[in-house]
Amino acid sequence: MRRAIAITCVVLPAVLTACTHRENQPPPSGYPTTVRSESDLGSLVLSLSAAELTTVDRLEVRLTLSRSAGVAAGELAFEPEAAGWTVISHTASSPRLEADGSVHTTWTWMLEPFLDGQYTIPSASVELHDAAHSTLLSTPAQQVSVASVLQGDEATLA
Repeated sequence: MRRAIAITCVVLPAVLTACTHRENQPPPSGYPTTVRSESDLGSLVLSLSAAELTTVDRLEVRLTLSRSAGVAAGELAFEPEAAGWTVISHTASSPRLEADGSVHTTWTWMLEPFLDGQYTIPSASVELHDAAHSTLLSTPAQQVSVASVLQGDEATLA
């Protein structure tokens, strides 16, 4: 009986932690590419799940906006379709108030390349403003290499 209780005390918290909804969490530190734009009013972080992929892979792009309490945010501008990506899915979290008074919002895109080659993840931007100031946060565009999964040249494939 004690063994069952001990196992329950160890396993149950681990299961509950693993099942916790984590949509509003900041980008994982394991993302190979993460760039940031910040000001006194807040920050915008763009994270990519990979910098190189193949034509059968998907790329996760996560944008996280953190702003101070009392700071309003405009609409996020981000258009991966214009850069040649196919958008498989797009989700946005509701703004979440943290204990320190900051507000976090996360957007996640799942993108797929059409062909091999060099692709650009376009700049993302959002305007922040409070009663006295306004600023535009803008992440730099990022390059992603996409390799074909086909081996050999066209003559071999014919």
